[in-house]
Amino acid sequence: MSQLAAILVWFDAIGLAIPGLIGVRSLLAGHGVPLVLGYPSYGGGAFERAGIATSVPLLLLFLLVLIAEVPAGWLLWQGQRSGAVLALILLVPEAIFWWGFDLPIPPILGVARVIAIALAWEACGRSDRARATGQRVAGGSSCQSASLRPSASTSNVPYRTAPAAS
Repeated sequence: MSQLAAILVWFDAIGLAIPGLIGVRSLLAGHGVPLVLGYPSYGGGAFERAGIATSVPLLLLFLLVLIAEVPAGWLLWQGQRSGAVLALILLVPEAIFWWGFDLPIPPILGVARVIAIALAWEACGRSDRARATGQRVAGGSSCQSASLRPSASTSNVPYRTAPAAS
């Protein structure tokens, strides 16, 4: 599950950073907020209704939050609880930007991320404690779900063949 959470974190970061960079470029060129499928990519939302215009500093701040998701995803991929904690903490500023820019898809991915992290939470704690004490965790050393771990049939158990018939 931690790897699924990592994929969701990275998908969110990349999927929002690319239009964010395009938005910064467009604003710097004096063209305003670019449109995506006829809607402003990072404008026209609650921020603007509150009098906060979409600007280069605002988009760069959002991009900074998205960049912080990269190491969170990496830590999650490695099965470390610190990645789960960082990914959950980053949801707070992200949610503010999702709301401020009226972004409809990221909240759905955010809920999926929280569910994946919740399902992996206990296993992450076991693997973190094992790493701290130098022990191995039964069934794997990360907080992946059992369905993502190799099964016993795929382990390095020696394979015996029947003797050739003479």
